[in-house]
Amino acid sequence: MKRRFWFGFLVSIMTLGGCASPKEMPPLKHQDNRPPTVRVAIKNSTHEAKVGSETNFALADSEGVIDVFGGGVYLRVTPGEMGMLVQDPSGAIVARGEGPYWVRPTYGGSPVLVGKDAYTGHLVLRRGTERGIHVINVVDLETYLRSVVPLEIGHAGKYLNAAKAQSIAARTYAVRNLNKYAAEGYDLQSGVMDQVYGPISKRHPDADRAVMETRGQVLTYNSQPIRAKYSSTCGGKTAGSEEGFNYSKIPYLRPQNCKIDGRVNCRTSRYFRWDVSWSETELKDILSRTIPKLLSKPWLGERITQIKVIERGESGRAIDLQITTDKSEYVLSRFQIRQALERPEGGLLRSNAFELNAKKNNGRVTELTIIGRGWGHGVGMCQWGAMQLSTEGYDFRSILDLYYPKARLEQLY
Repeated sequence: MKRRFWFGFLVSIMTLGGCASPKEMPPLKHQDNRPPTVRVAIKNSTHEAKVGSETNFALADSEGVIDVFGGGVYLRVTPGEMGMLVQDPSGAIVARGEGPYWVRPTYGGSPVLVGKDAYTGHLVLRRGTERGIHVINVVDLETYLRSVVPLEIGHAGKYLNAAKAQSIAARTYAVRNLNKYAAEGYDLQSGVMDQVYGPISKRHPDADRAVMETRGQVLTYNSQPIRAKYSSTCGGKTAGSEEGFNYSKIPYLRPQNCKIDGRVNCRTSRYFRWDVSWSETELKDILSRTIPKLLSKPWLGERITQIKVIERGESGRAIDLQITTDKSEYVLSRFQIRQALERPEGGLLRSNAFELNAKKNNGRVTELTIIGRGWGHGVGMCQWGAMQLSTEGYDFRSILDLYYPKARLEQLY
């Protein structure tokens, strides 16, 4: 392990470069007129990560700077008996311990690297509760959104007002979910479990404009940030909160007809209407694999004798699905339905807005066809609907009013 002879020198460089000392800051309050800090898990419980920077960078812990490395140098981080093991390109051990460790460019504004991907801000390396390593990117909220909006709804252009609505929804989601994973030392994951967040290379000037022109704006209900849910395609009608999630009925997440002037807004989505079929063998193979994982209950039976929806929500989506075999019975709820009924080519069932057509022979299901609508849980904003409204000249406020009725647009900072 290398000696900490760079500490005083590096602190002066980092101060001149506009960087804070190597510690995590709590989210700023909105009256500071600055965006809060967001901690995004780029890698979650990974068993190896390579991190660095495009320019000189420091590795530090709570006691100070451990060493400084040149641009383009990668440090290898793995779980170790004492917590984490950090090695330089030669394999020499640079740091070993529980951490956390910080990776910070010595000049403010230089990107950090996770593999080949560049990110704004700095990195925190933490040991996860389940042995793996968390690689966490720490950025301000507005910078975070620049790498979310283009991945969640695409580039702006003619969809500028849809991108603005997306910026506000994504900002609201992030603010509401700060400290969601506090036990793991970060706020949000970088995938579909929260919001898709990518490297600098995924940004786009039009999406940047949408973020900038809605800076600090969030949706609230009773003075609190709302659950700003959104999904790709609602298929003609959004879902109520209790249909997509195990929530009570939320006033601003009620089923809404996704139409203005009589035409369905999301009609141009390739997933507006779809169908999928399973043979008897395909269906049994898939369900016998997925149901035990979802219900912690063994699959019993040689024949599937019945599949039926036993409860639907206000929008018509399936809430509970019953599957009966010659030896057992299973009930799947909400997202479990999409997880259990994997498509033959792979991937989740696209939505819970569907009708069943089961062919039977001698009391057994020999083929199942589902005719469906939309893609995703369907709660909140329909992204394809928002894009269509944008092309027709509706502004972002009109889009938000349609999909989040009773929510209020407020300036947080």
